[in-house]
Amino acid sequence: MEEGGRSGRITEREYVDRLTAIYARLAEEVAAGAPDSDAGRRAREAELTATIDWRLGIEFPNNRRAAVLAVMDEIEAARERLGEAISAGRVAPSDAAAKVQDLAAELRARLSVVLSPAELTEFLGEGELPLPPSE
Repeated sequence: MEEGGRSGRITEREYVDRLTAIYARLAEEVAAGAPDSDAGRRAREAELTATIDWRLGIEFPNNRRAAVLAVMDEIEAARERLGEAISAGRVAPSDAAAKVQDLAAELRARLSVVLSPAELTEFLGEGELPLPPSE
């Protein structure tokens, strides 16, 4: 069955609409007094679900979704710790880009345990993310 123009996947427009709704709801929750961390966690989970539906398909198994979410949560926590370390001066600015690339490589490696090579490419794209030019 074709859904959203690709078999079992939502369209890019549906994806963008979902993200818009997710972040509108996040803004409402925070304005209503919900703790930022709880609302942010729910928004990240909803965003990941939308991303999986767009990139891997709506029929992607729930147990594997949970595994992807667990990896993403752990990498997000590591990203936050890295950001704090950079802000606090514990990571030299000249080392920050390499640390970010290391984190991206860890993400790819950890997801490769959960996703097939084709799924990994669908989910993350190919190659490394380009770094901004160094000054």
